Amino acid sequence: MLWSILRAATATSSKPKPHSWTLQSSPIPTPPPPQYSFSSARNYSVKNAKSTTATKAKKGKFNKSEEDAAPAEVDAAVSEAQARARRLALDEKDPTLNVGPNGLPLFTSTPSLSLLSHKDTCSYFKFSMESLKSVLPEGLPTGMVKEFEDSLRPALLVRQSFLDLHDNFRRIVDPPLTLSHSRGPKLRKQVVLDGPVSCGKSIALAMLVHWARDEGWLDFLKWNESHLKQLPCQISDPIPLGKGAGVGQLKDVDNMAMPEGSTLYDLVNTGIKHTHAAVGVVVCLRKESSLVKNIPVLIAIDQYNSCFTFSEYEEAVKVHSR
Repeated sequence: MLWSILRAATATSSKPKPHSWTLQSSPIPTPPPPQYSFSSARNYSVKNAKSTTATKAKKGKFNKSEEDAAPAEVDAAVSEAQARARRLALDEKDPTLNVGPNGLPLFTSTPSLSLLSHKDTCSYFKFSMESLKSVLPEGLPTGMVKEFEDSLRPALLVRQSFLDLHDNFRRIVDPPLTLSHSRGPKLRKQVVLDGPVSCGKSIALAMLVHWARDEGWLDFLKWNESHLKQLPCQISDPIPLGKGAGVGQLKDVDNMAMPEGSTLYDLVNTGIKHTHAAVGVVVCLRKESSLVKNIPVLIAIDQYNSCFTFSEYEEAVKVHSR
């Protein structure tokens, strides 16, 4: 049957074929020897294994060198800082190096903040860390600590802004007899320090508090506990109660009265112990402090959050920090 199909196909073709269909046996190509194929695969595998091993070895060596370099960099930085501190200690013993801009002394010889004047502007004032921590027991501002670390010495630049604050409050308490109302800057009992972040506001405020405490002014920290115990409460109005910290507002209780004969120390403790009275105590304490006449009072608030209308509490950070 196969031959009949082939004949029909040959008869119906219009073009003659150069060769007729024939069935011939063709040799089947033999595959390459198994040894050659196996040898090639084995060589390839060995090369890959060597390459991978070499790569891993290189990576391991690189990581080890990085780990060894990190402690060396730390040691170098520490030794450099120590060498710089030694050089600064030697420079302080040489008075010829105490020269700042315009030939003025780089470090002022004024012994206390109370005696600083405008001639000390742009010079450095040296502090004692022991006395500084005793005068500011609540802690030093971050900017002050950073300036100490950068300069490797407890010294601060005497800024004009601090001297202006110093003079403003000093003239309020002790006005000069020759001061005319028509001349000179206007005295302000309330001052808001405003400016960009890290421009020195907290440092100026801390130096102002330092000066006020040196002068015996009243503040409401443990530093003046004796003053607070000696000053009686002069306002008999009850303290309004509000919402406590995370506990809501009390029911059927709107205010609380201070016992007769209470002092400002008792008032402060009431705000600390009773969370619902905290805000009311602050408002009452502000009114009480305005009635103190025998001791100057300075209320210094750093990084306040809700004492003024335009605070940034729970608001987006802007150009100015306050």
